[in-house]
Amino acid sequence: MFDFELFGLICTEKEYKLAWIINQVLKVRLIKQNDLEIDFIGNKKLVISNFLSETENTSIRLLKNKSILSEGNDMIYLLPEQANFDYFILARGYEEQYNKDHIRSAFQSIRQISFMQRLDMNKIKSKHNLLF
Repeated sequence: MFDFELFGLICTEKEYKLAWIINQVLKVRLIKQNDLEIDFIGNKKLVISNFLSETENTSIRLLKNKSILSEGNDMIYLLPEQANFDYFILARGYEEQYNKDHIRSAFQSIRQISFMQRLDMNKIKSKHNLLF
């Protein structure tokens, strides 16, 4: 069901610039996809910016944590219990092309990323928001 690794990123760059930087560092091709939309009860809607790099065996997805649509002062997050992260990387099958240490060191080399952490899916309550 959750056949991917999840990394949280703290970064103040706009998503298109972060995607470009990641493309340069990892030699991938993150391309802007349609925004992901999740409707909640009470007419709340989550709209998440979404970039994807996909090959036959791997996929890397860059997701913004904060909804593009905000209602007043109410911020809506993809993973509310992880509101301290600006972005998430979902990586599937990358082990064939990169090992975990390479991914971690590649992201750590990006000076615009203040912090990166691999997240344990078992500890995330709203992980169902990542199924699309």
